[in-house]
Amino acid sequence: MDEARAMIMSAMLAVAPAGVAVAEDVATIVHEYDAYARAQDPLRAAQHGDAEAMRRWPDNSPAAVATRRQALERFRDRLAAIPAGRLAGEDALNHVLLTARVATALEALGFDEERIAFISGDGFDTTADYAALNTVLGSEADAEAWLARIEAL
Repeated sequence: MDEARAMIMSAMLAVAPAGVAVAEDVATIVHEYDAYARAQDPLRAAQHGDAEAMRRWPDNSPAAVATRRQALERFRDRLAAIPAGRLAGEDALNHVLLTARVATALEALGFDEERIAFISGDGFDTTADYAALNTVLGSEADAEAWLARIEAL
């Protein structure tokens, strides 16, 4: 954690070097990671208006975890292939932040958190309660999605 914090602070304080930027590559990866994160967390995606996500729960099966690992490793490798020294400003910061986030997520997979009953006050047993407290039913479609989610539980 201290190493990641140091990397972030270094990127924030550094004067951007001159050179050819590869900003589009960073922006593309950030965009794809955001889509990946929404797909992995249907509860949060539903809170942000994703109607399809309102019908799903997070998939914590061993197969889904293996797929997550593969996706995270691809993100890690794509980020590593970008010459970070050629990035400037927001792109440099996004590169550092996403690299740290992906590294943390990969490291967390080693702890098999999906099968830990309680994590810092939360656990598998509070997921449905959390979803219920944070789900707003504003339409008949929202109610149908909630019923589909409850059925899936």
